Parts: sequence; C-alpha cells; structure tokens
Amino acid sequence: IDPVRYVEYVIFFDRGFFDILFGDGLASGIYDKNGLMNMASYNDTSFSQAEIDTSTFYNFHDFITDFGLRFGLVSVISIFLLVIKGFFYRDPSKYSIIFIMLFCSFWSIKGLITIALFSKLTQKKNN
Repeated sequence: IDPVRYVEYVIFFDRGFFDILFGDGLASGIYDKNGLMNMASYNDTSFSQAEIDTSTFYNFHDFITDFGLRFGLVSVISIFLLVIKGFFYRDPSKYSIIFIMLFCSFWSIKGLITIALFSKLTQKKNN
C-alpha cells in the first residue's frame, strides 16, 4: 500500500466510533489534525490545492475510505455482503466483476472500461 493510501486509512479510523460506523454524510471530508498528509504536494494529482491548504480532504483513493466516510463502514460491509451473496447464490461471473469494480473504481476509468468490455465479451447469450 502506498503512503498516501495508508495515511487515508489512519485518519479515517482516527475518528469517532459512530462516525466510522455510520459516516458523516454527503460532501463530508476529513480534517488531518495531525498533519499526516503533509507528503501530498501541489504537483501530485491526488488532492486539490484547496484540500492541501486546508488539510481537509475529500477525494480518497479507495472505495472503503471514500464511501465509508460518507455512508459509514456499516454500508460498505453491507454492499460487500450483498455482492458476495450474489456471487454464491446467483451469477458468479456477474458478481465477481461487480466485486472487482468496487475495488478498482477509484483507480482508473480505463480499468473500469476494460472490466466492462471483458464482462460483455464473457456473458453467455440467453436465447
């Protein structure tokens, strides 16, 4: 795990218990009170200049920290359980692709397009 992602998880779990479980709501961010994110610079494309200047970060790299910040870890775990249940009881190929997309959705749009193309190519035609 790269240092920025690691620090995102550290400041994500350095919040109140109920904030971690149930989130802070839409458009919420995390204030880096300990200055752990000082490694981020203006030349990086990870965070905006305003986020770096105010030490309040909104754009996170992983589904768990980004979605978990807004809706909580309970929601994240619920989504993963629904996808895993669909994998075992419904269509494994479809739900495995959804599971991969949840993890890759914050990495690149190109990866998501590639996953979507492969899923369309591997789908069985029902006549």
